[in-house]
Amino acid sequence: MSDSEAATFNMIQQKIINRLNGLKINLVFLSIFTLFVPAFSQAIPITVQVRIDTAIATIGDRIQMNVRLSYPEGTKFQFPFIEKTLGETEVVGNRFSEPKKIDDGLTQTWTLELAVFDTGTVTIPPLEIRAQSPSDSTAIMTFTTDPQKIRVISVLPTGETQLKDIKPPFPIRRALPLKLLAFLIILAGLCYSGWKYYQKWKREHPPLVLDERFLEAPHVAAFRKLEQLKGKTFTTVEEQTQYYFEISQIIREYIERRFFIRALELTTTEINIALCETNADEATRIEVNTLFQELDVIKFARQIPTADRIPSVLNGAWKFVDKTKREYFLTGGTSD
Repeated sequence: MSDSEAATFNMIQQKIINRLNGLKINLVFLSIFTLFVPAFSQAIPITVQVRIDTAIATIGDRIQMNVRLSYPEGTKFQFPFIEKTLGETEVVGNRFSEPKKIDDGLTQTWTLELAVFDTGTVTIPPLEIRAQSPSDSTAIMTFTTDPQKIRVISVLPTGETQLKDIKPPFPIRRALPLKLLAFLIILAGLCYSGWKYYQKWKREHPPLVLDERFLEAPHVAAFRKLEQLKGKTFTTVEEQTQYYFEISQIIREYIERRFFIRALELTTTEINIALCETNADEATRIEVNTLFQELDVIKFARQIPTADRIPSVLNGAWKFVDKTKREYFLTGGTSD
């Protein structure tokens, strides 16, 4: 091989080596890029973590078991059905928190609130949780939690086994007997009916208004009215007629209240007959009958008597009231 051919061969070999070195650099960069792209683009994995807030508890304490889930958005879970008990524990609370956003995914907590009412070591059985990947609906992953152990101790002092009541049981009141209940219902109905009847009777029978005129004794009222007529003067025949009419009214009102005779509605003859049924003596009846006849002549026949006769008519009325009056004493008796 000549020198020129050797130089040409070396030059071609060097170019081939340079091209191969460039190809290696590109392949290395491509492989590094391929490794780093999934690292930055892949979502977080699905994880299930279990934590219990205490390992030692007393009888009746509330124990919280928190199951923390981390998963990509779109993951679907299937949780086990939890009834009233979970192993040797009683479930008193079962709730899920709202999902919270974290880097490239979500996190959520499932909280079970448990209670134990016996002493010793209690084991919470494992829970099986299934998850469906959001990228592949046929891929089902199953997570099984580890069993959790809790030591439950008694609240009694050491060496004692009997509980002591802080307060005795509250006695349950007996229900009312059926007969007593029926009697009370009937009694309440009667009371209500009586009250309604009383209200109706009260509306139909309003209270009587006491006439103060009747608080005064009959003879006292008659004497007072007759006294007002004394010394009265007349200027016309009508005034004189009215004077005698007032005397007749005063005596009739007195008889009505004193003897309980409706004298204001009776004639002179009827009043005389009614007085016969009272304790008035015959002389008194004759005097008052004569007085009424004289007053009737003046009222109806308008025969006006002479002026000297006026005092005698008034005195006759006064005398009749004075003879028949009845006075009441504090002892309860009367004086005729």
